[in-house]
Amino acid sequence: EGVPTVYARTMYDARVYIEGVWQQARVIAYTKASAMEWFPPSEAYCCAVLRNLRGSFPELDALVLRDTQGAVRGTWKHPGFSRLGL
Repeated sequence: EGVPTVYARTMYDARVYIEGVWQQARVIAYTKASAMEWFPPSEAYCCAVLRNLRGSFPELDALVLRDTQGAVRGTWKHPGFSRLGL
């Protein structure tokens, strides 16, 4: 109990932008545990991720969508508030 079954907590090596400098760091990400078939993330999830990332990267206007192997499956841009799904 309390352990996610859909997503696995995974450590990655990453480059992060800290105080104007790109630095190497170990980061934690929750990745889909089973990848039998690829499905794009929901619009709500994309909105939340984009809002979070724009806090550090205000010029960011699109998300690159990747599968669990790292292959690019598409991009997502915010459609504007009047065009968001219900």
